[in-house]
Amino acid sequence: MTALRVSYDQFETGSIRRAATSGNRDRNFGMDVLPFNPPYGAYEALSRNTQPQTDASAASTRTGILDSTFFKQAVEDMIRSPIRDRATHLDRVSKELADSDAPLEAIETLIQECVQRGGTDGLDIAVDILCSFGDLAIKYAVRILPGDISRWDAAREFPRFDRKDEVWYILLRAVGRSNLSVNRKFPMLSDCVAKGNESIRLASIQAIGDMGGPTAVRLLKHVIENEVDADIREAASEVLDDLEA
Repeated sequence: MTALRVSYDQFETGSIRRAATSGNRDRNFGMDVLPFNPPYGAYEALSRNTQPQTDASAASTRTGILDSTFFKQAVEDMIRSPIRDRATHLDRVSKELADSDAPLEAIETLIQECVQRGGTDGLDIAVDILCSFGDLAIKYAVRILPGDISRWDAAREFPRFDRKDEVWYILLRAVGRSNLSVNRKFPMLSDCVAKGNESIRLASIQAIGDMGGPTAVRLLKHVIENEVDADIREAASEVLDDLEA
C-alpha cells in the first residue's frame, strides 16, 4: 500500500500530499498528528500512579472493586436478556458506565464480556453502548494501542484470526457512530485504515461510513485511488456507494 499521511486539516483545505513508504508504514500511529497525547497522556499517567495507598485510597479501591462487580453483573444480565428486554438493560449499563469512577476499566469489562459471551450480537451490543461514549472509546484505544502495533505488522505477513481485532472493531464502529466532531473522529479512523492489519482496515472503512458526510466521502475516494489491496478498495467502494446513494 502507498500510505497517505493526511490530517483532517489537509482534507478540509484540499492540500492532500502523497507520502510513499514502500509498504513499510511507520508504527507511531500518527502520534504527531492525532489528539492521542494530552489530555489522554495525562490521563494515562494518572492511571499508572504507583504511590502507596492511604486508608482513604484503599477504601476507594474496595469500593471500585465492588462497583466493577456490579457492573460486570449488569453486562452479563444484558447479554443474557431476551431481545424484548434488551433496551432496558442497555440503558442500565450505559448509566452505570456514565457514573463509573473507573470508566476505562468498565469499558474493558463491557468489551470482554460482549466479545467472549455475547454471541453473534455481542459486538453490536457493545457498539450500541459505546457510541454514546466516543471520547472514552478513544481513550481506551490509546490504552491498548501499544500492545497491538507490532501485532498488526505481523498479521500483514501472517494473517490469522485474533479476538483483539473484534475489540478494535467495537471501538472503531463506536467512534464512527458517536456524536464527536468529525475532526475528533478523523485521526483514529484514517490512521487505522492506513496502519492496521486487514481486519482493522476493513472495520475502519465501515466506521468511516458510519461517520458519513463530505469528509468520509473524500477519505474513501482517497483510499480507492491509492490502495493496492483489491479487497480494501472493494470495501471502500461499497461503503462509498452507500453514502452517495
